[in-house]
Formats: sequence, structure tokens, C-alpha cells
Amino acid sequence: MKLLTLILSVALCSSFLTKLPDRQRDYASYIGKNVGDTNHFSTTSINANNNKRGSYIRDKSHDNSTVDEKAVLELLSQRKKAKRKRDFEKVNSITYELLNSYTVGVNHYTGIWRTGFTGGHDYTKSADSDDPNHSNLTQQEIDDLIARRMRAYAEQNMDTANKIRCDLLESLIIVDDKIREWKFCSRGHDYKEATTNSDDLNTSNLSQQEIDDLLARRMRANFAKEFKTADKIQFDLLESSIFLDDNLREWRYLSKGHDYKKATDSDDLNTSNLSQQE
Repeated sequence: MKLLTLILSVALCSSFLTKLPDRQRDYASYIGKNVGDTNHFSTTSINANNNKRGSYIRDKSHDNSTVDEKAVLELLSQRKKAKRKRDFEKVNSITYELLNSYTVGVNHYTGIWRTGFTGGHDYTKSADSDDPNHSNLTQQEIDDLIARRMRAYAEQNMDTANKIRCDLLESLIIVDDKIREWKFCSRGHDYKEATTNSDDLNTSNLSQQEIDDLLARRMRANFAKEFKTADKIQFDLLESSIFLDDNLREWRYLSKGHDYKKATDSDDLNTSNLSQQE
């Protein structure tokens, strides 16, 4: 029995691992479909190659400058090892060295790296950014603040890095560290109303403006690491029949106060002593 369990576990693990490159390509395709700015990482290379899990590919479509690729790949390898060991001080230091010594930026989800980041940071403007007139910052000021934030991370000055992120948000600039993007957000948050599974507007006692204000306050609280405040705002929204999905960056009306649905293979209701409302 133990042997059978071990075989099944190995089979499941192998199945998961073999799917990882597909997931990597899927993410690259997603970014490619949703990003229109020519400064973004190209996904052509990763879709055209049978990329091995964890490997890095250079994108030369926007910048073909001469660079010591061997040195870059060595630093990327060191960064990967440091990340596995959760040595984030070294991770940030190597990221900053890649940028300043080789003008290299990396999308660590897709494994794509490219040169040409000369503005002191490797963030690019999101394609779904709002109008810049909503912010009181110029393009140069935004670049300077993001560059300062990267330096703060490299120097392990997390308080400064977090403060700069909060300052950017106060000026209606949202920074996404996962995909290395920034964008203008006129409402002070980047949540959108869900296009599916949202109940009628009348299920909530909040106006659109009140919802936007609460979402903006919650985002500022999260950026400032005031998680108790952020959790309370989320609970207050739920009390007003507003449900948040942080993964999809969506909100929706929920008349029942939850987002669970009855399973199609559910037994008969009469087997429980609770009513549907209960």
C-alpha cells in the first residue's frame, strides 16, 4: 500500500512539473495579449522556443545592444538561487546590479530579459493606464521615484521603498512589482467591476463613489502595511454586499453576502436541518 501511494505521488508530481513550461508560455501569451506598449517584454521568443523550466531567454526585438550575455546569465542564475534560499537582500542587490551594470530588466514569470533600461528602473507603463492628467507628477518625476525605490530595495531600506510606493499611490500612480509595470489610476485603485457574476446594484447601500473611496483607502492601507485596517475595510465592503477578488483585481455586488454556489452534485436539501436562507 505504501509503495502504491509513493508511485501515485511521484506520478502526480511529475505531471505537475511537465506542465510548468506550458504555464510559463500561457502567462507570456496573456501578457502579450494585454500589453500594447512597445516597451514591454516581447513574448515571441518564449512561444517560439521549447523553453526549459527556469531558463532565461533574451528578447532583442526592442534593443539589440552588445552586452556580456555570459555575465548576465550568471547573475540571473545567482539571483534564482538566492530567491530559492529566500535571500531577498541578495535578490534585490543582483536585480539592481543587472539594471545599472548592463541596463538589463527581467520578467521573472516568463524568463524573458532585455537590455535598454536606462532610466534607473526596469518598469514600463501599463497599456491600461488612465490619462496622465489625473496625476500631479511628470513622467520624469515618476521615473525618478521608481528608480529611488529600486535603489532603496537594493540597499534593504524597506521603509523608504514602501514610503515611495505610498507616495506614488497618493499621486494616483500604482506600481505592480510582479509584472514590472506602473500606471495612472484616477480612482486611486486598480480594481474593476466584474463583468460576470455581479448582482444588481441595488443589493448594496453604497454608491459608486463610496465604493471607489473604500477601495482606494484599502489599497493605501495595504501599501503602508496596515493590514488590520485593510482587512476591516474589506469586511465593511462585504457587509455592504461588495465582494473583492484580489487575484483578478475585481469587485462585484453580492446580494447573499458570499460568493458560494450550490454544487450540482449536492444531495437533497431535506437531509439538512437548515433552510436555504440559514
